[in-house]
Amino acid sequence: MLDLLNLPGIKPVDMRHEGKCLVIVAEPVTVEVPLCGDCNTPMHRHGTRKNKFMDTPLYMEPVRLEVQRPRFRCESCGK
Repeated sequence: MLDLLNLPGIKPVDMRHEGKCLVIVAEPVTVEVPLCGDCNTPMHRHGTRKNKFMDTPLYMEPVRLEVQRPRFRCESCGK
């Protein structure tokens, strides 16, 4: 798929029209496992979350960007 976003670390995986809006679905290319800010141990994946952003118009159409990003949780302290 053509990279219309030109955002580092994000790749588009789908594009569709919803009404008069162009929806681009994207996902992170690579995801580093973060360290907990409280206990400094590696966190584990805890599902995903869909974030929606309105972007600048493309081809005179409003654009909505949907990014499925991973969620993380610390097993040691629960944060």
